[in-house]
Amino acid sequence: MSAADNELFFSVASLWEIAIKRGLGRQDFKVDARVRRRCLLDNGY
Repeated sequence: MSAADNELFFSVASLWEIAIKRGLGRQDFKVDARVRRRCLLDNGY
């Protein structure tokens, strides 16, 4: 992943899955889809 010649892709379905798990109210799941999306956009994904 860290090699400069690799191209990374991120599926929007992953954000959807994060939102679903977060919506279930699981206490052990601390990821926020909005924050993750913002981080991805800020880093050029």
